[in-house]
Amino acid sequence: MKSTIAFTTVLFLLAGCAASDTASNDPIETSVLLEEIRENNRSSEKKEDGGGLSDLLYDYSETEEPEAELEEFQSLSITSETERDYTRAAMIENVSLLHTTLKNMYPLYEFQGGDQAFESARDHIGSELQELGEEEELTERTFTNLLAGHYDFINDKHFVINGNSMSSRDYRLYRSEDYAFFKDENREFRKMTDEDSRLRAVNGDREVEAYLLPGLSEDGEIVYYPGVFTEGHTDVNWALDVENSEGAARLTAAIRRETLEIQDAGRDFELAEKDGVPWLQLRSMTVLKSDPHDHHDVVNSAKELREAPYFVLDLRSNIGGQRMTIDKWLEAFFGRAVSLDGKTVQLFSAPGSIFVEDLLDLYGAEVEMDPFNEGFEEEILAFGGYEYPMEPFFEIEQNEFPSMEKPDTEIYILMDNHTASAAELLALILKKAGNTTLIGVQSAGAVSSGDALPFKLPNTHIPFEVPVTFTYSPELMAMEGKGIQPDLWVSPDAAEQRVLQLLKKHSTSDNH
Repeated sequence: MKSTIAFTTVLFLLAGCAASDTASNDPIETSVLLEEIRENNRSSEKKEDGGGLSDLLYDYSETEEPEAELEEFQSLSITSETERDYTRAAMIENVSLLHTTLKNMYPLYEFQGGDQAFESARDHIGSELQELGEEEELTERTFTNLLAGHYDFINDKHFVINGNSMSSRDYRLYRSEDYAFFKDENREFRKMTDEDSRLRAVNGDREVEAYLLPGLSEDGEIVYYPGVFTEGHTDVNWALDVENSEGAARLTAAIRRETLEIQDAGRDFELAEKDGVPWLQLRSMTVLKSDPHDHHDVVNSAKELREAPYFVLDLRSNIGGQRMTIDKWLEAFFGRAVSLDGKTVQLFSAPGSIFVEDLLDLYGAEVEMDPFNEGFEEEILAFGGYEYPMEPFFEIEQNEFPSMEKPDTEIYILMDNHTASAAELLALILKKAGNTTLIGVQSAGAVSSGDALPFKLPNTHIPFEVPVTFTYSPELMAMEGKGIQPDLWVSPDAAEQRVLQLLKKHSTSDNH
C-alpha cells in the first residue's frame, strides 16, 4: 500500500485571542499558555529513584523451595490438552503450580511484594477453597474471582487473569463543562462568558487552580474547566465563588465522571488530511498479514510527516502491539534511534521458554513477527538457547534518551483510556522530544512491563498473560495503573473536532 499526502503551506501562529495588550484581564497569549501547560504536565514530575534496581530483583540463589519439574511447566502450555476439573483439590493444585510459575517467570515478583505477598495470596486462596461448603458450586467464575481478588496487590496492566488486567490503582477523571474559565495575564481565572467575573474560590478553597483542568472549548480555545484527576471519588456538586464589579455570587458545577474512550475507533491505519490538517490515525501497533497496510506503510508515514509544520497523531483506542513498529517509526521521524531513559530487564526461565514457543504458534499465522528481517524470532527464541530446568536469571540493558534538539514540527497527540503499552511509549517519547501536546484523557497506564506470555492452568483452564520484561524507570513505574495525563483534558469523542478548531483558529493558510 502506498500512502501520500500533500501538505498545505501553513504558518502556524498560535496567536492569542486577546483584544488589547494593556488590559489586565486579557487572556494569556495562546502559544505562551500552551507551552506553560506542557511544562506543568503532572505526568512529567521528577520521580525519586528509590532503592535502585537491585532491590527490585528476586535473589534466586537464596530460595529454599524445590525446583519444579519441566513437565509441570509444560502442563501449563496453552496447547496442552487436559480435562476441565473444578474440584477443590484441582483448584488448590493449580494455585500451588501457579505460585511456582510466577516466582520463576515474573520479573516483577519481588517489586510487587515478593514471597510475603505471593505466598499469602496462595495460602489464602487455598484456605477459602477449603472453607467453602459442600453445596457450593465451583465454577470458572468462582475461581477467577478468587484469583483476581487475592492477587489484587499486583499493579501491572500487562498481568492478565482471564481477561482481567491487574491494577491496584483506581484513578478517575471528574469534570464539568457547565462553566469555563480563561487565565488572564495576572494569572487569575475569569469566566469565559463574563470576563469581568473572577473565580475566587472552589469549595471554599482560594487555591482555585487545583480544581481546574486545562482543556479545549468547542470553538478551539484553551480554557479551564472544573475537574480533578484523583484516586477515588469526589463530591458531585462543586461551589464556585465568583466576583465581579456588581458583587459576589456562588455557582454550582455538576461534576461528572468522564467517558474515557471513543465510541467509533475506525480504521487501524490511515494517513490523510482532515480540514487541511495532516492526520495519522493508528489504532494498533500490530499489523496483521490480512491488513491492507504493512509495517513499511506505517514507518513511511513518519518520513512524510516530519516535513509538515504540524500534524495530529490519533492514538485513541490504540492498545499497543509490536514495540519494533514504534522503534522504526521514531527512527524514521528523527533520523536516529530514540528510546526513553531506563534499564530493560528480561527474566529467562524454564516456563518462559515454553510459553514463548506458544506465543509464536498463537500469533505467527496472523502476524508478521519479523517484518524488518532483524532476527526478531531468533531474539525472542533466545529462551530456547539454554538447558532447562535451570535457575532463572536476569539480563539487563541500559537505554538513554539521546541529546537532541526539539523537532520543528508541532505534534498533537489524541489519546484515551484505551491508549496503552507501545502506544503510550510512543506518546511519551514524542512528549519528551518536545513540541508535543497530549490531548484527551489519561491513558491506560500499561507502561512499565511488556512481552507478556500466555499460559493456562491445567485443570481449570484459566488463561493468564504474564510479562517477562520490564523497564526500570521510576517515572514509568509511577505511571503504571495511573496513566499518562494529557496536557489538555478533552472528552475522547470531542477531541477530533476541538483540535481541528484549535488549529483552524490559530493558523493561517491559503485554505483558511
